[in-house]
Amino acid sequence: MAGATAILFIASVGPAVAEIDMFASDVVNAVGLGESPYNDALAVLGKPTLKFKEPNGNVFASSLVAGPWNTDLAGSPIITTIESGGELTAVFATPIEDDPSNWYGMDFIVFGNAAFNGSTGIYITPTTNMETYRISSTASGRWEKSVVSVSQDANGPWYTYTTGPYADDFAPTQAYAWDYINDTWGAEMDLTKPVDPALTTASFISKYAADAIDMYKSSGGGTAFNLDSLNLPVNAAGRKWIKYIKITGNGGELDAISRVGHTIEPISIGQAKSLPDGTRVILTEQIVSAGTDDFGDCCYLQTKNMPFAIKVTGRIVERDKKVNVEGVMTTVNGEREIQATCMEIINEPTP
Repeated sequence: MAGATAILFIASVGPAVAEIDMFASDVVNAVGLGESPYNDALAVLGKPTLKFKEPNGNVFASSLVAGPWNTDLAGSPIITTIESGGELTAVFATPIEDDPSNWYGMDFIVFGNAAFNGSTGIYITPTTNMETYRISSTASGRWEKSVVSVSQDANGPWYTYTTGPYADDFAPTQAYAWDYINDTWGAEMDLTKPVDPALTTASFISKYAADAIDMYKSSGGGTAFNLDSLNLPVNAAGRKWIKYIKITGNGGELDAISRVGHTIEPISIGQAKSLPDGTRVILTEQIVSAGTDDFGDCCYLQTKNMPFAIKVTGRIVERDKKVNVEGVMTTVNGEREIQATCMEIINEPTP
């Protein structure tokens, strides 16, 4: 964002901290921020932006082809520009550890407003069908790489990712799964799960946006960082750890910072049904006992040779396919179901 104003900001009134603060708890320093509405350092606290409103009133979901900008639906700031020479330091009340139980071994995620460009001459709208919108043939995008440093103390010493990864870079935020049945946005993605580190921008060349979202495998995107690569002191448990994360300005944007959640292990249908609404689940090698062609708006999964079945929404799949599914548990009209955030057809079931 152009036209910066150099301001100093020190926050001491961050929001209440949960048992484990999954998102940045407070901002302790900010200088060299952009112009309104991109000069509010507190905009980086809490979850990444799920939806944003353009000046003309159009409302978009944050996605890998529509990076958040302007304001939220209430007109409040959502992202912070950190200009060249500026910096912003956020803190987590609970230290972030180098935890081998985390997804892909990563430890924290920085969200900006990066996005892939679409195919030439095609522009995204609030109602664009992600199944027909294609990423550019070069997987070009809007990247504004900003350097990230971490520390155990507000006064340092600081440990810097001098050669990357970078903030406001690959991978773009993806707020929601794509609902293939209703051609609209579905369940919220996991904002504490990184994108598979094996993926690069080149992995998305000419992909339809819906297919690209599936490649995220339920991740909410963002740039993931591993503490193991830094020469940090360790705690009593022998793990490297940090509390402070500093973004050095390059004209890019900062939306949020999250700690990485622990890997979710696959469970059975019976176990899934016993979990509260909002719980994220993974089921593997399930048979589609009734397909979308049977019901139109859902399918049913069943473990081979087992009597239990569970309803899944958001995905179009034929009967007798074998699948892995990730999603969010919910209850609709008294029936437990999974709102799919990712489904993979693995092969035809054996007799």
